[in-house]
Amino acid sequence: MSSLPQELVDRIIDEARDDTPTLQSCSLVSHTFLPRTRVHLFETIGLSTVLECQKFHSLCVASPHLTAYIKNLGICTHYGGHNHPVLEDPSFSALMSLLPVGQLEGLKMMKYHWDNISESSKETLSWHSFRSVVLDTNLVTDVDSLYTVFKGSTDLDLSFEGIIGELSQFTTMAPPAAGPSLVKLRLEGYSDPILQSIIDTRTYPFAVNNLRSLSIIIQHLGTVDLLKDILDLPLPSLEHLSVMHRVRGIVPTHPTLNISRLRSINVSLVEGDTSDPETLKWWVENLKGAMDTSMEKIVLDVYLSKYQLRPLAGTNNVWSDFARVLSGSDMSHICDVSIIFRLSYSQAENLQLYKTVVETKMALLIAGGIISISILGEPCASPSLPFAEYICLE
Repeated sequence: MSSLPQELVDRIIDEARDDTPTLQSCSLVSHTFLPRTRVHLFETIGLSTVLECQKFHSLCVASPHLTAYIKNLGICTHYGGHNHPVLEDPSFSALMSLLPVGQLEGLKMMKYHWDNISESSKETLSWHSFRSVVLDTNLVTDVDSLYTVFKGSTDLDLSFEGIIGELSQFTTMAPPAAGPSLVKLRLEGYSDPILQSIIDTRTYPFAVNNLRSLSIIIQHLGTVDLLKDILDLPLPSLEHLSVMHRVRGIVPTHPTLNISRLRSINVSLVEGDTSDPETLKWWVENLKGAMDTSMEKIVLDVYLSKYQLRPLAGTNNVWSDFARVLSGSDMSHICDVSIIFRLSYSQAENLQLYKTVVETKMALLIAGGIISISILGEPCASPSLPFAEYICLE
């Protein structure tokens, strides 16, 4: 294969991105490729078994120049212990020691139970200064573990989907030091202890002075109160908020969110319906309270779950109120409002009727090019996670 023209080799690899056996075969002779091909193969590596980790460590020992190309690392195991945790095998710490400090940029851990991670393995991960971290379906023992693992990171983009077991012991005393600075934070699952610890300490397990984007999925009403508290913190860099609702309705007594500083908001009412517009009413009230805001963009994604859609008086009123708020002087910077309605394809006729009612209420803003309304056929999904694809060596 080394005798083939480099352009042909690159084309073979490009066409075989989803063909794992071919990519594995390519990796065995990658030492004969030009540097740009090595980057293509080794920039992102996934390790799901101890054997994979041992083999890849052996490959890096035999060809030490390959370690210079590794930027992202994916680690996967199973909760039930069917796989011996990759992090606890000596080959993992040996592999990490081959990588220059500061080189690894991305980490994705999937299906990991942090009770199985020893303190020495946590310290091994903390050697590296990650910029992007995805914890996908993780069971994390406590908030302190997050601090231990990522204390060496800076300007971190963190996505957490899973369960945090306990609050930090430092919520009632001074934390040891400020945690790594976050620039983006996305939370899904039971992550309330992370928010509570940040609210209590402002710096632990993560500092939020440089936080620019916050995305949160609300699965129970208690999270709404935490969202209010964290938005009340001095967050000078925060510009974007994304909220996905997975509870039906919002209790009307919930306080108004402090969203005046934001430039953009994305709200997904995943289980919204026309007979109970309380969640939408709550967001309209939030916008009313945003005095002298610099907000420029709003995306409202509504999944209508009722089979029989008949726009009711309460629904008409909330959309009229929404139009008045957007037309007010406090919203003078608004230039892009996207309203998306979703329902199964079998309900397209009913959904079109509902869309027409909303268009009537928003007619002036639509004519002015500020609002666009569209219909899509399926419920919105959670945002995709960074570097979801990676190469596993077997």
